[in-house]
Amino acid sequence: MESEEPLLLEESKGDFPTKKEAFVREVGRVSYIAMPMIVVSTSQYLLRAVPMMMLGHIDELALSSAAIATSFANVTGFSLLNGMASALETLCGQAYGAEQYQKVGIYTYGAIIWLILGSLPVCILWIYTDKLLILIGQDPVISVEAGKFSVWLIPSLFPYAILQALVRYLQTQSLVIPMLWSSLASLCIHLPLCWFFIFKLKLGNVGAAISICFSYWSNVILLGIYVKCSSTCKKTRVSFSRDVFLTAGEFFRFAIPSAVMVCMEWWTFEIVILLGGLLPNPKLETSVLSICLTITTMHYLVQYSFGGAASTRISNELGAGKPQAAQLVVSIVLVLSITEFVFASAVIFFCRSILGYSFSNEKDVVDYVKVMTPFLCVSIIMDSLQVVLSGVARGSGWQHIGAYVNLGAYYVVGIPVALLLGFVLHLKGEGLWSGLIAGATVQSILLAVITFCTDWEKQENRFLVMVIRDLLNLCEITKGKDNKALIASNIMIAAVAVNVALQTKNQVARMQNQKGGEEDPMSQLLKRASKGREGDEKGEQEDNDSENNQHTCRSSESRQLGRSMPPIVHVIDVSSSSFVPDELSRNGPTDPLEIARIRSAHQKHSDQGTSNSNISSTARSSYSGWPNW
Repeated sequence: MESEEPLLLEESKGDFPTKKEAFVREVGRVSYIAMPMIVVSTSQYLLRAVPMMMLGHIDELALSSAAIATSFANVTGFSLLNGMASALETLCGQAYGAEQYQKVGIYTYGAIIWLILGSLPVCILWIYTDKLLILIGQDPVISVEAGKFSVWLIPSLFPYAILQALVRYLQTQSLVIPMLWSSLASLCIHLPLCWFFIFKLKLGNVGAAISICFSYWSNVILLGIYVKCSSTCKKTRVSFSRDVFLTAGEFFRFAIPSAVMVCMEWWTFEIVILLGGLLPNPKLETSVLSICLTITTMHYLVQYSFGGAASTRISNELGAGKPQAAQLVVSIVLVLSITEFVFASAVIFFCRSILGYSFSNEKDVVDYVKVMTPFLCVSIIMDSLQVVLSGVARGSGWQHIGAYVNLGAYYVVGIPVALLLGFVLHLKGEGLWSGLIAGATVQSILLAVITFCTDWEKQENRFLVMVIRDLLNLCEITKGKDNKALIASNIMIAAVAVNVALQTKNQVARMQNQKGGEEDPMSQLLKRASKGREGDEKGEQEDNDSENNQHTCRSSESRQLGRSMPPIVHVIDVSSSSFVPDELSRNGPTDPLEIARIRSAHQKHSDQGTSNSNISSTARSSYSGWPNW
């Protein structure tokens, strides 16, 4: 008789680092993602900011029209696509952590399709930019020029949509260095190209829009070549198939609240700038508020990179079944974020007397910026906290919660407070910016409460059960077709992923309990499995005789796996035409044991005359990486 492998390999001392080693290691991982992402985010922001700087050297009409058009484009298009693409931070991140590498590529293909389709209504809206701006009371001459800029900016939407999907695809795999180089290369292409179109060809704001389009396409092409040719993407690189279209439900389940979450916050700042134009001396108020917005946006890019790193690491760890590691990531990212924004706020505050000269030579503007600087520093602190906590929400799949939080924080608290302080109490610009501070404060408090009250163990189970439920729903969609073996294989792989995660968790708990001299439940299960081996061998012949009437694998290995784990593998049955119980297919339970109970009950009522023993064996043989339990 062959010697059987133990259910769990004996862990070596080096497999479980100390708390200090784990902390230092995770700081390195987070920094490795966040630092390059700062460059990536800043480079992409400068693609739209650099033309404004160049147009300012032509005339006021070119600058003002391009500024209004850019603001309109950010609100109605770029923020929407950016928010929808954030769904991939959850989907791809957790799939990669669970080692479902093919799903990472499939999700990315699907996101590109859905983002491009989402761009089409935006294109129609941008065609009528001039009429819409005139309708809301903007100057007709400026509106016409802004409309021209928006129309020529339409081709930029499609590469931007693809770029956002590719960035999330690479970010969730921690492949940030290629994005860094492609972003820098695109910016280097953009600078001379923008100068050539604006000054040499005398195209003005039309030339600026064309240069933005070329630069986005160059970034997409560079990243596309890397994804296609690099060996680092081999595991997640897939061929286009019909499975891509099956991702629509999962994608929009996260994309819609993600878009709401991003847009609610983004639009608030634009609304405050527009409200500044209604104050006395609107030219001064709008100029100073725009300067404050520029400063906070540049700092926002730094914190957004920390939030992106948090989203990536948390989704990876939850997908891998490591809730404690995800909790550690939250602590580390908050420490790094607090350190950075305290330093940045202190520098800005002590430079308040000269800060305004970076943007204007007008003494009134410089003095007003000095008055606004304390408000700006508080805003940076609160905004930084909410950006990082929003990244935690994206990585954990809480986009729907974040959407409600942002909606309440900014539109129930922020905007009303801004109107009250700015217009009723006549605090003008300080009052409007205080409204933003109030909204960011409420947002940060709510997200912090949600984060620190989270049961990370349940978050882990929530994702793992979601994986199996998606595969079960796929079986329901494709039932009756000749692909049951493939479906069974996918479900068995997902079940093993659940069991591996639970084993890892129990293994760590066992080590901790052994230190206290106690025998943990996992050790007891191992003893039970060991005692049951002799009985398994005796029953093997009986199992072979009744194999054609069984719905699950009855090998000695599988029963040992089942004895040591919750009954998830046992409840998988593809024999019935009504494969998925209603309790699981629509808004079903998320507890694994409850799912096991429902599936077991469903199995008892399945057609006993149908034989599918070969499906289980096919599923087992079709997965070459099946663990040797």
